[in-house]
Amino acid sequence: MSYVKPSPEEQAKRTTKSVATRRANIDARNAALKDAYERRCLLKDQIQALESRLYALQQLDAMSELANKVTSKTLLSAETIVEAAKPWQRFTGVYFLIANKTIVYVGQSVNVYARLGSHGNKNFDSFTVITCPEEHLDILESLYIHMLNPVLNGHDKNNCAPLNLTKILRLAAGA
Repeated sequence: MSYVKPSPEEQAKRTTKSVATRRANIDARNAALKDAYERRCLLKDQIQALESRLYALQQLDAMSELANKVTSKTLLSAETIVEAAKPWQRFTGVYFLIANKTIVYVGQSVNVYARLGSHGNKNFDSFTVITCPEEHLDILESLYIHMLNPVLNGHDKNNCAPLNLTKILRLAAGA
């Protein structure tokens, strides 16, 4: 068999094809390396997150064991506490202080939670609130005070509430 030297055009075609194939192989290898690097980085991040979670759980376990020895209670995780959280809201209303299932005081506030904190001198074990618009506070509080006559609001029926019954009746007649 004799060797036939390719023409310059064929050599140029082969060279072009060879260069294109080599370029494609290099690009494929670089893409595979980049993909492997990104997966490695992702796995490292996941491992770090799992290690952090494990550390937090170990801390919770250790603190919970200590709490159990001291208080007979175990500690809740931050996630459990956050999941059980209720939204904070500031509200206006008439509130009732209760001691031994008896209403002992009726009050009103545009910020009920803040106002409840100022009643440390009163003896009560629970409270409840009826929300209402600020413009109705005096009327609603007065009606409850006159109706319930709570012991900590005083005993003078005309002065223990913001409004006396006569004024409330006049307001109702004008409504």
